[in-house]
Amino acid sequence: MRRMVAGLGAAVGAGALVGVGVLLVCGLAGPAQAGLTPPTPTPTSPPPSGDSGTPTYGTVKNCAIVSSSSYLGMSCAGADGGGRTVKQILGPSDVPGCWDEKLTDSELVAMNVTNSPGPDGWTYYWGKCLSGIDPKTKTIEGDGIKITMGLIRIDNGDPVKTLDTRQWELVRGLANNSNIPVPVAGVSPADHPRVGGDVSFFDGTDDTVPVQVGAVLLRAQVTSIDIEPLGPERAPKISCPGTGVVADSGDSPRTRPDGCWYRYPRSSAAQPQDAYPVQITAHWRVEVSADGGATFTLFNRFTKSAITRVPVTEIQTLVVQ
Repeated sequence: MRRMVAGLGAAVGAGALVGVGVLLVCGLAGPAQAGLTPPTPTPTSPPPSGDSGTPTYGTVKNCAIVSSSSYLGMSCAGADGGGRTVKQILGPSDVPGCWDEKLTDSELVAMNVTNSPGPDGWTYYWGKCLSGIDPKTKTIEGDGIKITMGLIRIDNGDPVKTLDTRQWELVRGLANNSNIPVPVAGVSPADHPRVGGDVSFFDGTDDTVPVQVGAVLLRAQVTSIDIEPLGPERAPKISCPGTGVVADSGDSPRTRPDGCWYRYPRSSAAQPQDAYPVQITAHWRVEVSADGGATFTLFNRFTKSAITRVPVTEIQTLVVQ
C-alpha cells in the first residue's frame, strides 16, 4: 500500500505563487487550479521542546522544492542534458510520469520519519512526478519541465515506481539540500551568568541556511527568537529580533535594547542538575527566488525549539582580614 504523508505542490514562477492543487497520491496528479495563492503558514506556539509546522512543497521553474522545520531541499529536472533535446535523451523510452526515490539516512532524520524493516514494515520515498513534456512529440511544452514531489510511505514488498536509464538521465538534473540547525541558547557578556547580573541571550547557530541550483534559491532565515530563562511555560518570555545580541563587556539593556536581556534573582542551585532549563525558540522564514536572489517570495514559516541548561551562580564576596 502507498500512503501519502505530505505533498501539496505549488507552482512558483518569477516571484509569484500560483497553481496550487498538484497533489501526489498513488502517482496521480490532480488538475491545476490557476490563480490561487497558497495560504501563508500561520506561526504557532511551539511545544515545550521541538518543532512546529508541517513540510511545505512547491515547484519553481523546473525544480521541486521542500521546506520543513529540519530540512531544505530541491531537485531540478533537465539540468544535465548536455545540450541535447528531450527526444534525443529519451530515444525509444517513454516520457517519464511518476517515480519513487528512497530517502537517504540524513533525509529520514531531517523529515523525522523512520523506516520499518521486515515483511510487515514500510519504507519512505520521495514520490516525484514530471510534467511539461508532450508524451507523443517528446517536446517541452510552454511552461517548461516541472517536477512535483511529496513524502510517501510504501509497505515493504509493494511495487515501487522506477525509471529506466534514459528516463533517469532526463530527470536527474541537479539536487541540493541542507538541514535546519537546532537552536542553542548562548549567554553574554560573561560565559557564566551570576545572580543580579545582566545576561544577553542569543542563538549560537547559523541564522541563514541557503540551498541553490542554478537561478533557483531557497533561503531560510531566523527572524526572531524567544527566550524563557526559567524554563518552558514559566514567565517571563523574552523576545528579540534576529538571533539576539552577543553582548560585550560594558553592554547593557540600555545600550543594546534589541537584545534578549534577563537578570536572574537567584542561583540555579535548587534546579535539577544545578542549571536552569532555558528554552529558546527560533522563528524561521523561508523564501524562494527564481532569479538568483534578485527577488524573493515567502514560501514557509516555522519555529524550532530546544532546551539549553544554564548554570547561574551567586556572586562570591572575598573578605580580607
